[in-house]
Amino acid sequence: MDIASLFPLFSPGTGAGILVVYGLFAFAMTYWYSRGYDDNKTSFLVARRELNTFQGSLSVAAAWLWAPGLFISTQQAYVNGLVGLFWFCLGNFLTLGAFAYFAKKIRTESPKGFTFSGYLRKRFSPRLQWLFVVEMMILATCAFAINLLAGSKTVTTLTGIDYTLATFLMAGVAILYSFRTGLKATVITEVIKIIVVWAGVIILVPWAISEAGGWSTVVAGLGGRTGLGASILGTPFAWGIFTGFGAAAFLGHMGGPWGDNSFYQRAFSIKKDSIIPSYVIASFVFIVVVSNWPRGNFRAG
Repeated sequence: MDIASLFPLFSPGTGAGILVVYGLFAFAMTYWYSRGYDDNKTSFLVARRELNTFQGSLSVAAAWLWAPGLFISTQQAYVNGLVGLFWFCLGNFLTLGAFAYFAKKIRTESPKGFTFSGYLRKRFSPRLQWLFVVEMMILATCAFAINLLAGSKTVTTLTGIDYTLATFLMAGVAILYSFRTGLKATVITEVIKIIVVWAGVIILVPWAISEAGGWSTVVAGLGGRTGLGASILGTPFAWGIFTGFGAAAFLGHMGGPWGDNSFYQRAFSIKKDSIIPSYVIASFVFIVVVSNWPRGNFRAG
């Protein structure tokens, strides 16, 4: 069967309706849970520094869960099997725990701070501050573009709605609720995002495994498309995946949060005693999602 022939699943009119419902739901939730967070700078930028461990961990996990995380984990599991998925996940999992202690240190040294660049200005110099401002602006632009691209393309594929229209509608909704009540509104939508993704894991993964023939099919497919990827270490194939993909992926993921302003912003927003637990728990929230997402894509070698 040609999979492409199955799409779009809905009509463009239905797709537009879904986007409208999504927008109304986002506005309703952010209005209800973030009222009053636009009254001053501290409320708007760092949510009064009162995010608890539950909100903080899900917000951090959502900030780390880029669209490519789902796509690449699935691709690695399908093509290279367990070893490819392992090396994609390892750096992703360890880096948030490592960053937790750095985030706690920054918060301790700058308890009333708002940004990492502001901390650098105070601690070192304005020149270093602007260096990081430029870097973080570039990264934020890339992150916004790649996640919006993935979301819009998904909506277009599922509904047939015009790609440009979907892009502007999705971006407009996010910008409007963010500008209204700041970080708190973003955190509310991120918590909802993680809950929806986890619901997908809980419901869809067992269904996919059942439809594929049960756990025996999953185990048979641990080697990936080639059938050689079931071993993480000790084989020429595993070594080739490590040198060709794993090492670069591990180092790239381990360096990710240090250049991303969203993780510093959450460090200034979470209650001080909840910073380390939030980042550590976020590692587990993230890893369960990306390690379960590809299971339906394992195939027998």
